[in-house]
Amino acid sequence: SVCVDVTCPNPDLANYSITNVADAFTAFNGVNNLSSQTIAIADNVILTIDAQTPTFNFNNCMLIMGSGSQIIINPNCTLGLHNNTVIYSCPQMWRGISVGIGSQIVMRNSTIRDAEYAITLDDHANYEIRDSYILNCVTGLYTDPNLSSLFNITGTVTGTQFAKTALLLKGEYPGQPLHGNVGRAGVWFNNVAYIAIGDNGSTENEFNDINFGIETHNSNVDVLNCRFHDIVADAAYGNWIVNPALKPWGCGVHARGIDEASSINVLPLTSGSTTIENAPVGVYTNFINAR
Repeated sequence: SVCVDVTCPNPDLANYSITNVADAFTAFNGVNNLSSQTIAIADNVILTIDAQTPTFNFNNCMLIMGSGSQIIINPNCTLGLHNNTVIYSCPQMWRGISVGIGSQIVMRNSTIRDAEYAITLDDHANYEIRDSYILNCVTGLYTDPNLSSLFNITGTVTGTQFAKTALLLKGEYPGQPLHGNVGRAGVWFNNVAYIAIGDNGSTENEFNDINFGIETHNSNVDVLNCRFHDIVADAAYGNWIVNPALKPWGCGVHARGIDEASSINVLPLTSGSTTIENAPVGVYTNFINAR
């Protein structure tokens, strides 16, 4: 893939510099809320939200994630990103945020950039994402296709943009599969029992400059009040050894199933504007109920 060279900020200038695997309680001296702070997390380091601080909030903070680093929300814990909190990586991509069984992520007016999987959801995880940005990632919201049964996740995402806005994506961290020139999908849900993406009573979501706006497999999904434009076909994802993206590439919505028990329903924008424009394929379905 084509990538960009970057110069990273000096971690010594951050309010907190985390150089070893740590839990939030230890890393932040026992507090459960940080405001207007800069946090630098070193390459391959994991920051964990655990039972010592089962609810942790970042308010108007900047988190600079080292290559291959990750945030893990342990079961039954909550992470909040509020008030223009920005998470990005340097110099290469980071792994993203993993939301454990029964855990929650709340993201309001905040930004996640440069992740392999911005938010990975485990079974019974919950997400609330409002008026935010998930940018320059390989995949935004994600469930792992290897679960043997259906995911029972719950969540809301409204007023949020999933897009490539940088000239080039960050390079892969060591061991990361090669990505394309644009991200694979804004939302990639596998084996989800049921979820609605968007809300007719809230601000629309926006998907642009990405290979798939929404990609689903063996899932039941309603797409509400979501706008797709300037979708870019990227054959790089067809070359992945595991879970290659199937043709056609460059779809606003790409939904496939293993039988007709799966479903996809794409409803128009409540504003009356064009729901899907400038996309090689608007909606693609294969072995799935669609309307």
